[in-house]
Amino acid sequence: MIRALIVDDSPGSRHTLVQLLNRFCPEVHLVGEASGVSEALDMIAQHDPNLLFLDIEMPHGSGFDLLKQLTDRKIEVIFVTAFDQYAIQAIKYSALDYLLKPVDREELIQAVSKAKERLDNGKMQLGMDILLENLRAQNESHKKLAVPTMDGFEFIPVGEIVRCEGEGAYTRIFLKDGVNKLTTRRMRDLELLLEQQNFFRIHRSHLVNISFIQRFYRGVGGQVELIDGTSLSVARNRRDELLRRLNVT
Repeated sequence: MIRALIVDDSPGSRHTLVQLLNRFCPEVHLVGEASGVSEALDMIAQHDPNLLFLDIEMPHGSGFDLLKQLTDRKIEVIFVTAFDQYAIQAIKYSALDYLLKPVDREELIQAVSKAKERLDNGKMQLGMDILLENLRAQNESHKKLAVPTMDGFEFIPVGEIVRCEGEGAYTRIFLKDGVNKLTTRRMRDLELLLEQQNFFRIHRSHLVNISFIQRFYRGVGGQVELIDGTSLSVARNRRDELLRRLNVT
């Protein structure tokens, strides 16, 4: 049985989630509700839940502030939040689950199912550790990206990624040290996660770290040479935007 605590400052949001859980997630036993960080800490000490439904933005401390005080506990988290691009980006980097308000029934059922699987396998802590590490990182390149593989997850420093190459439903990630990793993340998913970190999709199959481009060769679309010696063609319709990103006219 999953022992769950809801942490959200909105009574209406808590009520809606309780109703959904009672109706569609019988494996979840609610041990209580908390409206903020301080109350949540007291209830966690009292009831020892193994799952938190956690809001992020609350008046007297965020959900992240709560997690920073729970580093010694094995606890699964499903974030329940209104749209916050920074917060959601951090959560996605760490491969943790989140639900957008208003909560969708099917998404809730799926998130609870995945949480139960992680609890059963004892694999919930790594993603949380990476989330907290990323929140502390001052430099974006020091952040780590959770990369799902056939065996689980690997956590790769973003600043070590030279390029990504699509291979059908998979993507191969090439690192600065010459190692490459095959991930089940699709290219489009990686593009959305990394586009704010100086990555650019030069071709349908190639996403590159602009910081690692050594040369640009002019031609029909052009060609880039990366620090690992790889030469890649640039799609004609991506050339102008790439040159703009490279500050080349």
